[in-house]
Amino acid sequence: MKEILVACCRRVLVQIGICTAGILVLLYTINKTHLFAAFLIGCFLAVVCWWTLVYRIWKSSTMSISRAKRQMQFGLGLRIFMVFAVLRVAVYISMDVFWTVVGGFFLLAGLLMVNVIVFAYNNNAGKKIKNWE
Repeated sequence: MKEILVACCRRVLVQIGICTAGILVLLYTINKTHLFAAFLIGCFLAVVCWWTLVYRIWKSSTMSISRAKRQMQFGLGLRIFMVFAVLRVAVYISMDVFWTVVGGFFLLAGLLMVNVIVFAYNNNAGKKIKNWE
């Protein structure tokens, strides 16, 4: 896991910076720069969710299977609660804020997922996949 984080970190940061600058320019052109804070909150929510996932995986790797299972289930519940709590507050503010938070969350989560998939594919390219028996 540490290898994935270190290898993808710089590339992900550059991609996030480019996307964030593009979103800021887009919001400026449509005179809705007040939504940029909501976009950043969505990005921060995605970072917290991914960090929680990575931390739980890292922590559970040294535990027994039953404790690791409880640890991962607790982490899943925590992430789901965070997402729904933030999105509920965003809905109460306005639908524009809600959709901007959702966009920030899914943009960052999507970028991270694509980078992890590309990293895994590049490390397995040319290797035969062994049958698991």
